[in-house]
Parts: sequence; C-alpha cells; structure tokens
Amino acid sequence: MVIFEADEPSPTTVGQVRRAFRQWAEEHDLDGVALANAVLLVSELATNAVRHARTAYTVAVEATGDSVRIEVFDRDTRMPVLQGTDGGAIGGRGMHIVATVADEWGSSTETRDGIDGKVVWVVVPRRGPEAGEDG
Repeated sequence: MVIFEADEPSPTTVGQVRRAFRQWAEEHDLDGVALANAVLLVSELATNAVRHARTAYTVAVEATGDSVRIEVFDRDTRMPVLQGTDGGAIGGRGMHIVATVADEWGSSTETRDGIDGKVVWVVVPRRGPEAGEDG
C-alpha cells in the first residue's frame, strides 16, 4: 500500500513521510520499540531518496504476519552503498543504521509504470520484545 508520494525530493517531505507512516502504524498494531525502529528506518530511506536520488519517490508499506515491509521507490538506478564511517563525518551513516536496525534489507532496480528506478526495502517486526525480555 502506497502511503506517500513525493513529486519533488524536498527535505520537508521526510517529516511528511514520518507522519504518514505513524498514521498507518496506528492502524496496523505496531508497538513502542517496533514503531520507533520502523519510523527511524522509513526516515532514513526517505532521506536517502531526497539527498542521493534527488527524484520523485514513493513510500509503500505492507504488514504480513509478524513483520512489516517498508519500501521506497525512486527514479535513480544507483544502488545504495554502505560507506566507511569516519568518526568526524556528519553524514554517510544512513545505510549502516538501516543494516543494523532492520531484520532484513535490500535493493534492486525496477521499472514501475514505465519509470526506471530502484526500490530499497526493509523488513521489521510488528512488535518489539516484551518487557523484561532480552532482544
């Protein structure tokens, strides 16, 4: 289900994506930890579309069983790269965050509605660990 479409890669759209995702999450039973992680991931993916793809983009989500799949499609076919992190750098950590927080993630080139681009996706659990559980 597409929850957000950005016609332009404006930084203000990232906040709009977070709000749209939170609204969707309320309707699909995401809890505190799972919700916080999912919001972080959707924000990172949208930010990458704005900063690196610099194209229109869409955000889609799907709840299946115990997990949620979030994907961002943009009109740039360059794949995301895990960059080396310099302790003093102010950027370049987004995909490291994605790789660390998501249960699974990936990317591929795709053509949607006749438009070449890529999709970057993550899978996260719908619920975090219960209070008192290690997780």
